[in-house]
Amino acid sequence: MKWLVIRQAQMEALAQPMFERFVRTAVDHVRQHFGAVADALGESELDRGVRHVLGRAARHGVDSERDLLRYVRLAFVFGRDFDVDPALPWAGRILAGAEPASRRVARLVTVGLREESSARGYAAGA
Repeated sequence: MKWLVIRQAQMEALAQPMFERFVRTAVDHVRQHFGAVADALGESELDRGVRHVLGRAARHGVDSERDLLRYVRLAFVFGRDFDVDPALPWAGRILAGAEPASRRVARLVTVGLREESSARGYAAGA
């Protein structure tokens, strides 16, 4: 009996098209909810920014499509690096918690609604 072995590089190659489709979904989501910002950024910076935000979300264990889109929305309200912004300590505290990622994202949204007055909006980064 032969076993099929799929190496990590092969798994990554298989996952890449799915990731690219999701990036397109996230970019479209930003255009829908933050049209003026998306237009001001332009296609290239918008794509780069969404990829940056998705990478930050992944560092916090956020992996469901729903939660990733919620995280992207938060980044476009509070800033692309809101998770480490010293002016938004509540975000870092929530993300550092031991709860499952989905629950932490839900808490971010809830607290974010209360803290909306501290929203800085999305600013393109380096």
